[in-house]
Amino acid sequence: MARNRTKLKIDKDLIKLDPNVLCEQTKELEDFLLERIVNQPRAVKCVVSAFDQFNSPLRQHEKPILSALFLGPSGVGKTYIAEMLAEYLFDNPAAFTKIECANYAERHEITKLLGAPTGYIGYDHPTDPRYYNPSLLAQEKIDMPAIQHAQMTFIKTDKEAQRLNKEMENSRQKCLKLTNQQEAKTLMQIYRQKVIQFQNYVVEKTKNIPPISIILFDEIEKAHSSLHHFLLEITSKGRTRLGNGEETFFHNSFIIMTSNAGSRSIAEIVKGKKEIGFVREKTAKSSDNPIDDRAMLELKKLFTTEFLGRIEKNIVVFKNLSNDDIKKIIDIQLNELLVFLARSFPFELIISDEVKGFILENASDHPEYGARLVSDKIDKYIKEPLARMINTDQIVEGSSIFANLENGNIVFLKASNLLSFSQKLKNPAK
Repeated sequence: MARNRTKLKIDKDLIKLDPNVLCEQTKELEDFLLERIVNQPRAVKCVVSAFDQFNSPLRQHEKPILSALFLGPSGVGKTYIAEMLAEYLFDNPAAFTKIECANYAERHEITKLLGAPTGYIGYDHPTDPRYYNPSLLAQEKIDMPAIQHAQMTFIKTDKEAQRLNKEMENSRQKCLKLTNQQEAKTLMQIYRQKVIQFQNYVVEKTKNIPPISIILFDEIEKAHSSLHHFLLEITSKGRTRLGNGEETFFHNSFIIMTSNAGSRSIAEIVKGKKEIGFVREKTAKSSDNPIDDRAMLELKKLFTTEFLGRIEKNIVVFKNLSNDDIKKIIDIQLNELLVFLARSFPFELIISDEVKGFILENASDHPEYGARLVSDKIDKYIKEPLARMINTDQIVEGSSIFANLENGNIVFLKASNLLSFSQKLKNPAK
C-alpha cells in the first residue's frame, strides 16, 4: 500500500512529454518537403529527423548530418529530394554538389574527386595560385552554395552592406561614362578599392555562419568499388584527405546516395509482367513489398556488409508512383509554372482538368520512368505553345488565357473583353 501511495504521488508531480512534437524550424522543413515530395514519407522523415537532431545538442559533431541511401526505380524522386532540400536551405534547387558516379567507373578516376597527389599531373597546389584548381570535394567547393546564400541574405538585410554596395555601383557607373583614359584609370583604382572594401566587410560579417552542404552521389552502383570505400570513410569519420594534403570535413553535410539497384526487375514488376530473374530468396527482414525485397537483395551483392551497416537505418526504398501520385506532381509543376509567370510575365492562365488528364495520360506511357516524363510533357503541351504565343504577341501581360481540350488536342482561348475567364467559368481549374 505504501508503494502504491508513493507511485500515485510521483505520478501527480510528473508531466508527460511528447517526443513527436517538432520545433518550428523542423516542422517548416517537413511541411516544405511533404508539399513537394509525393508519396515518399519515409524519405522525408529520414531527412527531417537528421535535420532536427543537427539543430539539437545531441548531434554527433564528428559525423555528417545525414548519410542516406535512396533506392528505387527511375523518376520516383530520389534526386528531387536533394534539389528540394537545397531549395529550402539556399533558395536554389541547384545549390548542391552532384557526383555522377558513372564517371568514376575506373579506380584511377577517383583522383578527379580528391585531386592528384604531390608530383603527379593535375596536382592542386594550395599555396600557388598558378597551379591551384580545387578538386570537386575541396572544402571551399562544397561550402560555396551555403556561403553565397549567407552573403546574399546578409546584403539584403544589412544597411552598411547596402551602402557599400551602392557606392561600389556608383563608382562603376562613373568608370563606364568616362572617355579620358587617365581619369578612367584613376576612377578604376577607386572602383577596385570599393569592391575590396565591400567584399571584406561581407566576408567578415558572415565568416562565423557555419555552412551546411548537400552532396549527392548519384547511381553509386556504377562507380568503382574504391569509391564505395571512400564513402565508408566519409560516412564514418566525417572527413577525408585530398590529394594536395588538405582535409575536407563533412560534419555539416547531408550525404545523399542514390541507386537503381534491381531497377530492371522493378520495371518488370511495375509493368505487371512476369518477374523474370526475380530472386525468390527471402531475407531476415523481408517485407510484403517485392520491390523492397529485390532492392535490398541487390544491395547486398554490390556493397560490403560494413558499408551497409553504417547507413542501415537510413536506407530508404522509394515507392512506385500511382496515377494519383503523378496527378499530384502535375498539379505541383503547373502551380510552379503559374508562380513563375506571375513574377516574370504576369497574365491569367487557367488549365482545365481535361488538360491535366491529357498530360497524365501521355506521361504514363512508360510507368517504369515514374514521374520523369511529367516535366517533358508540360514543356511540350503547355510551355512551348505559350512561348510561341508570347513571342508573337498573341499573349501580352494582363491577358486571360484558358487551356482546354478539344477533339484530343489542347487549345488556348483568349478572353476578348475585360471579363477574365475566372469570372466566366463556374468551376475553373487553376
